[in-house]
Amino acid sequence: MSRTIVYDTGMLIALAKRARIAHAKHEEATRYERPIVPGPVLSQVWRDSSRLQATLSHYLKDCLIHIEYDEDDYRRVGLMLGDSRPSGKKRPDFVDALVAYTAAGQAPAAVVTSDPLDILTYLDALPRPRVAVIPV
Repeated sequence: MSRTIVYDTGMLIALAKRARIAHAKHEEATRYERPIVPGPVLSQVWRDSSRLQATLSHYLKDCLIHIEYDEDDYRRVGLMLGDSRPSGKKRPDFVDALVAYTAAGQAPAAVVTSDPLDILTYLDALPRPRVAVIPV
């Protein structure tokens, strides 16, 4: 059984920096299907750098940019933020919660992330999400 792959901001940053592990995980993921990148994740990473944009664009051509969220989706993510307690002094992060929510909606799924504990925190706010977390 295949599973949907969802990238968070940390994965896109690692790809933009040409990190070997991120590249390897991307190559593995794209063997089976196109990874999902929620639109706000792309916004967090996209900066005014032609080199960064060119590198990201190379990887993003293999991905699906997910922009179709409705009012109910945003309300559910808001509830997740209220139900979650990030570790340490971190504040709740809308984009991380949206990544977890997106993956749970595609279950079985996996999130490729540089912040596995943050993603797990948000997944804990969902009923039986069937989402794996893959560190990068």
